[in-house]
Amino acid sequence: MVDEQWIPTHYPLRFVAYLVDRYGCSVAELLRLAGLETRVLEGSQETLPAVAYFRLMEEGRRIAGDEGVALAYGNSLHLSDLGLLGYTVTSEATLGDAITLLTRHYGGQAHLSMLSLQQQGKHARLRVRVKAGLTVPETRFLVESVLAAVAANMERLGFRDRYQTRAEFAYPAPGYASLYRNHISPRVHFNMETHALVFPAAWLARPLQGADSRDDNQRLQLEALLSRRHPAEAMVERVEELARQALPERLTLGETAAQLGCSERALQRRLQARGDSLRGINERVRMQLARQWLLESRAGVAEIGRQLGFQEPASFTRAFRNWAGVSPSRFRREG
Repeated sequence: MVDEQWIPTHYPLRFVAYLVDRYGCSVAELLRLAGLETRVLEGSQETLPAVAYFRLMEEGRRIAGDEGVALAYGNSLHLSDLGLLGYTVTSEATLGDAITLLTRHYGGQAHLSMLSLQQQGKHARLRVRVKAGLTVPETRFLVESVLAAVAANMERLGFRDRYQTRAEFAYPAPGYASLYRNHISPRVHFNMETHALVFPAAWLARPLQGADSRDDNQRLQLEALLSRRHPAEAMVERVEELARQALPERLTLGETAAQLGCSERALQRRLQARGDSLRGINERVRMQLARQWLLESRAGVAEIGRQLGFQEPASFTRAFRNWAGVSPSRFRREG
């Protein structure tokens, strides 16, 4: 549940700074409306409840009188706003290397959203997935800000031809849909299967413009620092991402350990230390995606089941009842 989710303090405070700078909002008033005390500005708290972030979202949109505030906010974000992660991303040689590094560590920092890269023929697709249980406005805010930030930073790194890109969203077009074309891509499609920015796969091999020049040893040292910052969380997030990529198959212990570069026993121990297991992650990923796709996509129940690895609709229905207490059709109807 998002009510129980905590996120790094940096994210809501960065949004507060944006609202103050762009719209002249009062810091004290924004914090009060979000249910936060001014002491959070002292930096003594590393995390804050995610609900505070979404209260800020609602109040910021109301105060600014701007439905597209998340899009403009996303455009204002720089890789440097990600701290060490952003600094390390700019040290990569190519766009493909940079995105691979970003997707590996982003979920461990952002907590509410995940990024994944897919190549399909001549196209590359950078997908955004949000945590299950978010409302439609919360999902839209996250997806808008993340994809707007991705588009803006790709331009800053030298990939400026937005007419070669396409933005896809799994929800219906909002009333301010024209703003998406200004902030993300001139080609926008709604009611799609996923949230994603699509661009030429050839871009992945191109060097980054203006990237910081560091040798391989420096890059490895930066990645090691990133991994040490949140090793346990990063492990679980990485396994969850691998489980998504393996669909419709179930991720096995052997292939997971091989991809993470550790032994099967070490992987089991590290997951157990977090009170988790590979079987639990496989099921949790399916449960989260089932809920998300039922609410956000137009695919039929049987098709969603097949994408999640259930060959028979009845098997998917039984599993979903165990997860949610109701059938997939009823969940979608009442969602």
